[in-house]
Amino acid sequence: MLGVLATGHPAIPTGDFDFTPLLYTALLLIALRRARVPFRIWTLPIALVAGGLIDSISDGLRLSTPTSASVLALVAILLPLWKRSTHPPRPSDI
Repeated sequence: MLGVLATGHPAIPTGDFDFTPLLYTALLLIALRRARVPFRIWTLPIALVAGGLIDSISDGLRLSTPTSASVLALVAILLPLWKRSTHPPRPSDI
C-alpha cells in the first residue's frame, strides 16, 4: 500500500506498464489537431502530463477506461465545433 501511495499509481509497484495515459494523450492530441490548434514542441509534454493526470483522476473516481476515453473522444469531436462558434468567420472583402 505504501508503494501505491508513494507513486500515485497502482500499476507502478507491480511492474506492469499502464498504457491508458498514452491513450488519453493520443486522444488529447487528436482533439487539439482537429481544433486546428498550432502544434508547438511544448504541446507534447503538456499532453503527456495531462494524459497521466486524467488517468489518475479517472482511477480515483473509479471510472473505467472506456468511459474516460469516450468523454475524451466527445471532447475531440465537440472542440472544433465550439472553436468555430466562438470565432465566427470574417466577412468577405467582396
